[in-house]
Order: sequence, then structure tokens, then C-alpha cells
Amino acid sequence: MKAASGESLSQLYGLNLLNRILFFMLKKIMLIVVSVTVLASLSGCNTVHGFGEDIQHLGGAISRAG
Repeated sequence: MKAASGESLSQLYGLNLLNRILFFMLKKIMLIVVSVTVLASLSGCNTVHGFGEDIQHLGGAISRAG
């Protein structure tokens, strides 16, 4: 049995299997990218919080000095 483009069904099945494998790998890669992005932004929030505390302490020191 031949497909419309002249490829055999086994070739089409192989491409379909390859597409499913590539899609599965792409989903895993996207999960890793999203996870790394979330972790980086969470650590960034902690850094901004610490920076805010530093600025607050600096403001207190300036007001005590003046």
C-alpha cells in the first residue's frame, strides 16, 4: 500500500514516530527552560529584597549622621 506522495507506510510511520519523539524532547527541554527561569526569578526576588534592606539601612545611617 502506497501513500499519496509515493512513500511507503513504513516510511510514514517512521516519520510519525520521529515527530512524536522530537515533540516529547521539545516538551522536556521547555520544562527545563521554564524551571530554570522560575528559579532565576525567585533568586532575583530575594536579591532585590536584600538590596531594599541595604538601602533602608543606608537611609537610617544617613539620617543619624545628619
